[in-house]
Amino acid sequence: ESIQPLIVTLTELQTVPTYYDGMEYGTLWIEVKETTLLRELHNRLNHDLNLLFGNTAADYDGDVYRFHMTIMMCGQLMDICNKYKADIQHSNVNLQYTASEMGMIVYDEPIGPHGDFLCYRVLPFGGKQFLL
Repeated sequence: ESIQPLIVTLTELQTVPTYYDGMEYGTLWIEVKETTLLRELHNRLNHDLNLLFGNTAADYDGDVYRFHMTIMMCGQLMDICNKYKADIQHSNVNLQYTASEMGMIVYDEPIGPHGDFLCYRVLPFGGKQFLL
C-alpha cells in the first residue's frame, strides 16, 4: 500500500545464461535500467518477505539481482536462445512505462529449465488487492 507508481525504463533485449544440471540454458529478457528507487524497493521487499516467510531469496537475488522483464525463461539451450535474439533486428528497446502494480510469482519445485511458475496475486501500488 505504501508503494507509489514508478517509471520503469526498458533498455535492451539480452540473452542471459541459466545453468541447470550441468547444462547452459538461455533466458531472453529486456533489461530494466536500475535506479536507486528500484534497488531500495527490491531490498525492502526481500527484507519484508524474509520477516514473514523466512529466507525466500533465489540464488540470483539480493545485491546481484539484475532488473529485467523476462520474455522467455530457460527451456531452450543458450545457442537456441541466441538464435531467437539474432532474428530480432533491433535489440535496443528504449521504452518507458509507469508501473502501477506488482505480480507475486510462485515457482513450483524444482526450479529448472522446464519448471512451472504461476502468478499468485497482483497487487496494485497504493491500495486494493486483486486476486487472480
